[in-house]
Amino acid sequence: MTGITTAVTNGITRTFSWRGRAGRSEYWFYVLFCWAVVLGLAFTFDAFESGVVASIGGVSIMLVWFSLFSAMIRRLHDTGRSGAWVLIVFLPLIGGFWLFLVMTEPAQPHPNRFDHLAHPVDTNADHPSPE
Repeated sequence: MTGITTAVTNGITRTFSWRGRAGRSEYWFYVLFCWAVVLGLAFTFDAFESGVVASIGGVSIMLVWFSLFSAMIRRLHDTGRSGAWVLIVFLPLIGGFWLFLVMTEPAQPHPNRFDHLAHPVDTNADHPSPE
């Protein structure tokens, strides 16, 4: 299980990376952190009536949501699904519920197509090439 500090660090440093995987604990700790940040930003910037300050708050909140979206795609990879499955949320009535259920599924215990190994496994080792 990933701790909250590691989850937040991974989430922030991998904001612009949609590659790899994010485990359940890493994803949910990061979701909790992002919600806390968004609520804090919303209350902070709501106190100001200046258009510039409100704009900075809006941009900040969009960056947090983008980071959370990136973590969501890595979590889908951990379950063996493509990041495009995040679009299921636009399916009326059941899309958001289905996506929530997928995010709670356990990870695939074996390497999948979204793992980026430093030394790729030779999948043809059992089948020697005809030479």
